[in-house]
Amino acid sequence: MYILKFLDQYLTDVALTLGYISNVLFNYDASVNLKKAIDEKLDEIEKHPYFFTIHSWKKKHDHEYRKAKVKNYYIFFYVDEDNKDIIIARLVYVGRNLNNIEF
Repeated sequence: MYILKFLDQYLTDVALTLGYISNVLFNYDASVNLKKAIDEKLDEIEKHPYFFTIHSWKKKHDHEYRKAKVKNYYIFFYVDEDNKDIIIARLVYVGRNLNNIEF
């Protein structure tokens, strides 16, 4: 059984995204629905992390990042087999240039 661990950047990404949808776009319901969808996707990731595809990067990264699509966003994560952890790294809008995302 794997344990989910969340990087600070992921927590910031989620807070900024949900805050933007709720407070700037004034769409509280969409924010709540996205949060629910994120939580459901995290449950899937925890149960079956290797089900999700490996993302191919133009530059080398320290980990083999996988991505899980949830609505218009990707959750990026990697599996730490030594510690049986799944490290949730980022929540990124699918329309962004993914090669410019910092990890």
